[in-house]
Amino acid sequence: MAFLSICLLLCLCQTLVKSDVGFDMFFTTNLDEMSDSPIVFDKPLPTWLRGSLIRNGIGRFEIGKRHVTTALDAYAKLSKWTFSNNTLMNTARFSTKFVQSNSYNKSVAAGDIIPYMMLAATDPPFAPWQTMESMVYGADNMNVNVFNYGDGRNNSEGFVITSDFWNSYGIDPHTLNVRKPIKPPVPGAPTYDKMIVLGCAHSLPEHGTNNHITFVSLASAIPGLKSKYVFYRATSDEEREKIAEIEVDKISYIHSFALTKNYMILVAAPLFIDPMRIFRTLSPQDAMAWEPNTGVQFHTVNLKTGFVDTFVSENFFFLHHINSFENDFGELVMDLVTYKNGNALDIMDLKNLINATTRSMFKPPLIKRYTLNMRSRTIGINTFEDLSPSVPYASTIDFPTINENYRFEKYCYVYGVVYSVNGTDFFDMALVKKDLCTGKTDKVWYKKGSYFNEALFVPRPGAVDEDDGVLLVDILDTTTKESAMVIFDANTLKITTSALLPTNNPFGTHGRFFPEIL
Repeated sequence: MAFLSICLLLCLCQTLVKSDVGFDMFFTTNLDEMSDSPIVFDKPLPTWLRGSLIRNGIGRFEIGKRHVTTALDAYAKLSKWTFSNNTLMNTARFSTKFVQSNSYNKSVAAGDIIPYMMLAATDPPFAPWQTMESMVYGADNMNVNVFNYGDGRNNSEGFVITSDFWNSYGIDPHTLNVRKPIKPPVPGAPTYDKMIVLGCAHSLPEHGTNNHITFVSLASAIPGLKSKYVFYRATSDEEREKIAEIEVDKISYIHSFALTKNYMILVAAPLFIDPMRIFRTLSPQDAMAWEPNTGVQFHTVNLKTGFVDTFVSENFFFLHHINSFENDFGELVMDLVTYKNGNALDIMDLKNLINATTRSMFKPPLIKRYTLNMRSRTIGINTFEDLSPSVPYASTIDFPTINENYRFEKYCYVYGVVYSVNGTDFFDMALVKKDLCTGKTDKVWYKKGSYFNEALFVPRPGAVDEDDGVLLVDILDTTTKESAMVIFDANTLKITTSALLPTNNPFGTHGRFFPEIL
């Protein structure tokens, strides 16, 4: 059965590659690892660009004869681009390395994926006793994001990689080696060991401090013990300080949240996690249920007092929050990438990715602005106009990034990836700059057959304009079958320089630019 499954996967990929050349490289294992390999840019680099882009992502889909069935379960692989000597030569240093987690090391040694908690079943599936073992082992594959929970200095302490589980791994940002597994305490939640514990892949910096804000979801399967969200500030890679908590009847799957200078806003869409079903099916993915007639709860948390309040809006689903701020009327303004339902995660199942018909059914998201008035207890909902004729799809981006100097502030520009530009294939992609203020200056970069990841904005030191800086994007060109680090002018969305990579970079998730890592 396993042999037939693998043969089927290979045949489907071979069939797909005829029309989507290069797809096999974007979602196929690449075992290459390297440290500080020089890459040469074809044009001068900005002399002010100094630091490292570290990106999390996926790089291995199988070990031995067992493979994952969703890209979200593929093994974590870090990539790093370091810019440190731009005034003398047009070169940077490229590193890429698998995350040496406990489960990864044991799996490689065994020649098979060992049981640990994954989002979906493997193929071939684990035996029932192995699946139970995976629940006990817990989550161990941190393949989503990277943060510095330290003090911002050029050292290793504080750097962590995360997923949507509570535990994480500390890494050395210079070598990309694992420093230690981290399972932070859950202050004020003594019963958390009796619950399904989820975290957040997208913590956010707390304004005016070196801390980050995050939360933990505790889904209870114990009669009489309610589920809850507990809100924290991360004061280091391991230490957490409780801000507040709220009990709920059901726990939502929440990938990110909103944050202003004074408030955290947890937006809980009705994609609910049933802990009892997890224990019955032993699959977190199968334990998620979408309720189309249930509204979305906005839980506001006062960061100073810990006071929690709850507001309800229309039904929608989202994965990524763009930015939030408090307007002149004291309202909380949140921009989210919204989907009509909770099926948005399904596109990442490998059976869907390799099926052109299924990919053609992808429904693009839409940026919406939610304005919460806590006094009147109302939530206003607005969309954005796309007034640039060349970019009629500008409001349908995902994987959004902004100039982080405008975090918590009124802002105008967001950058992101538009999928299914032609309306028929998820992998027809464009890089878009969306003007949220006027809708008149939207811009697009599009090259058919180019696959790429999240665009990271790096502001020019001393810049006055919000879009004065560059975008760093690693792009797989399916014509040449080569990957490159491509640098765009963030104002014009024109390419300023690029450098081929010594290996192809598979699908990336999220990353961050760290000016302190040289």
